[in-house]
Amino acid sequence: MVKRLFLLWVALVVPILAYGQPMDWGQKGCGPHRGGADFEELSTYLSDGKGDSLNVRCIGRWPFGRAYAVVVRGDYAYLGSGGGIYILNISDPTLPTKVAEIATSGVVRDLSFDGPRLYVADYRAGLRIINVTDPTNPY
Repeated sequence: MVKRLFLLWVALVVPILAYGQPMDWGQKGCGPHRGGADFEELSTYLSDGKGDSLNVRCIGRWPFGRAYAVVVRGDYAYLGSGGGIYILNISDPTLPTKVAEIATSGVVRDLSFDGPRLYVADYRAGLRIINVTDPTNPY
């Protein structure tokens, strides 16, 4: 679980820290779809300064839109992407699969859990609370 969370963090959060914005991952490899740095540049950024890699590599991606917030619980990743939340099954991290999608009226800025409830910071639309007892059928 910790390894899976770290890999998801590397794929989704590190680009924001390294380049100041979320990246739109491309259709092949793990490079961005439009502009910005590619994964080789990101790997260089994550080196030890001597050119040696810290063994960081992309093993999976969700290339459909930007990622503004992500939280992982068990085999599911909850991804805030623009005006919606994607719930992805990440039991096979090389192939994230969408199991549900929730439209939001604002841009999802943050996600947090408390029990079976997902708390969504929905930008100007405020706070939303969603029951995700069954991640494939949120309400």
